Amino acid sequence: MNDLVRALCLAKWESSGALAKSLIASPELARSTAEKLIDNTGWRERVTAAKLIAAFELNDLVPALLTTFEKNPEEYTCRAFSRLAVQSLGHHAVIYLAKMKQACPDNDYGRHLQELIEQQT
Repeated sequence: MNDLVRALCLAKWESSGALAKSLIASPELARSTAEKLIDNTGWRERVTAAKLIAAFELNDLVPALLTTFEKNPEEYTCRAFSRLAVQSLGHHAVIYLAKMKQACPDNDYGRHLQELIEQQT
């Protein structure tokens, strides 16, 4: 799994879907891998989960992934998760983006994260 994380985490969002599909043989394997990565505390793993979810359209996993942002809001997950929410959740994205914004700390870094989230809307 480390090789998958290394490959997908560093890939640009636009090209990560094709790369994910070339590295993962089936949607079932993508789902089980994404579920394992969602439970991980590392940002690289959770960004990789976001890219797998987007590539294989595992939209039912999006809410669980986005709630991990509340525990540890940081820039890389902020960028990936807000993009995933808009891409996958349609009009429901607004609800999750608002929750992400609320999870941002009340300081300069938190305001920076909120700006990143607003850029996706």
